[in-house]
Amino acid sequence: MGFRKYAQWCLVLGFIATGCNFDEKPADDGGGIRTGDGAVTLTGSTVSGNSTTGNDAVGGGIRTSFGDVTLANSTVSGNDSSSNGGGIFIRRGAVLVENSTITGNTSEGAGGGIGFFYTDGNGEQLTIRNSIIAGNSD
Repeated sequence: MGFRKYAQWCLVLGFIATGCNFDEKPADDGGGIRTGDGAVTLTGSTVSGNSTTGNDAVGGGIRTSFGDVTLANSTVSGNDSSSNGGGIFIRRGAVLVENSTITGNTSEGAGGGIGFFYTDGNGEQLTIRNSIIAGNSD
């Protein structure tokens, strides 16, 4: 099973979420990690081989809604979404990708690597520093 977080703050070191498939959960679940209403920091972690299925399924690897995600020295790879955001899907949250790799993710919609859903300026933010985002497809 992946990682679900609905609280104020969480720090995860060396976490591996792989081969998770939540096709029996709500269609919009993140395949590996789903966050909301708080912050998650992944350091030295891997999120790979996860998927979401169903109508409007987003965030094959990671989905954030009303929560912030920081990826540091981490890898998001080989994830799949039947909608948007094969690697990461952002809705009303801020994401920082630093010294990390996002590769080999796919989505049937938009954003094979990162799907960014901008609604109305409610804190959506994507920052990428010293990272590789390549080989993703939608």
